[in-house]
Amino acid sequence: MLYLIQGPRPQFYSDSGTVHAPLKGQSRTLGLPKLLLKFYLLMTVVLRLAMWPPWVVPLASILTVPVGHRTMLSMPRKQDIVSHFSAIARRYDFVNHLLSANIDRSWRRRLVRLSGIRPGQRVVDICTGTCDILLGFYRVRRDCEYVGVDVTQAMLDIGEEKLRSVGALAQTRLILADALDLPLDSRSFDIAAMGFGLRNLEDPLRGIEEMARVLKPGGRALILEFSPTQPGLSGRLYSWYLNGLIPKLGGIITGSTLAYEHLSQSIQGFFAPEAMLAAMKEKGLKEIRAVPLFGKIAYIYVGIKE
Repeated sequence: MLYLIQGPRPQFYSDSGTVHAPLKGQSRTLGLPKLLLKFYLLMTVVLRLAMWPPWVVPLASILTVPVGHRTMLSMPRKQDIVSHFSAIARRYDFVNHLLSANIDRSWRRRLVRLSGIRPGQRVVDICTGTCDILLGFYRVRRDCEYVGVDVTQAMLDIGEEKLRSVGALAQTRLILADALDLPLDSRSFDIAAMGFGLRNLEDPLRGIEEMARVLKPGGRALILEFSPTQPGLSGRLYSWYLNGLIPKLGGIITGSTLAYEHLSQSIQGFFAPEAMLAAMKEKGLKEIRAVPLFGKIAYIYVGIKE
C-alpha cells in the first residue's frame, strides 16, 4: 500500500518574504509521494490493459500467427537462482504485489480453489519461496498437513515469519531442498503445488517428474506459471512492461537488477501452454488442463496422478 505523506498545514513565502496560507485547491501532500502515486496508478492501468482478454486477445489471434510450441532458450543455474532470490528476499513480496498491481494474489487464491482441498489432506508446495501459496491453503483449511520446499534459505526465513504470524507453523514443515531431488516419500501427498518456480529450475521436466512422484494416485498437481508473451497488441504492450519496466523498477527497489532481468528472460524463453500440457502428460499426469489468467500471460496447469 502506498501512503501519501501529510504534515502540518504548509506555509508559502512570496518573493518579499511574506508568509501566507496556501491557495484554495493547492496540494498539501509532498511532491514525491504524489508523483509516485500517479506513476503507480499509470502502471496499474498499463498492466491491466496488457492483461485485458475480452477484445485484445481474440483480435490478435485472428490477425497474427500463434506462437505454438516453444522450448527453453537456456536454463538457469541453481547457484544463480539462490543468489538472485537471496538478494531480494526481504523486498520480494512487496515488489511482487506492487508490480502486478496485486493481481498475483488473486492468481494464488485461484490455484487454491482449483485444488479442491479437503479435510485431513497432505499438501506440498514446491519452490514455496515466502510461502504465499501455503498461507492461501491454510486460510481455507486449517486441518491439513503442509510442507514447503525451497532452495533459498533467505526466502524460507521470510516464509517462516509469515506462517508464525498466523499460527500456521504447527501444521507446516519447511524444508531447504532442491525441487529436482525432493527429500519426500513417493505417493505421499494429496496435492502438489508450484507457483512461479518451474522456469527457475535447471531441468523443468525433472521438476514435473518429481512433483508427480510424490503425489498419491488420484492426487492433484497444480502449476502456476507465466507464459511467453502472445502475438498482437496485448503481447507487445505486456512485453514492453516485462522487459523494459520491471527490471528497472525491481532493480531500483531491491538493488538487484539481475534478478528482474532473469524474470523477464525466463518468461520469454519458457514453454508455451501446449508444450507444458505435453510435458505433464509425459510425466504421468492425466485429465490435464490449462486455466488462462488475464489475457493468457499466465496459466494454472492442473493434472491428476495416474
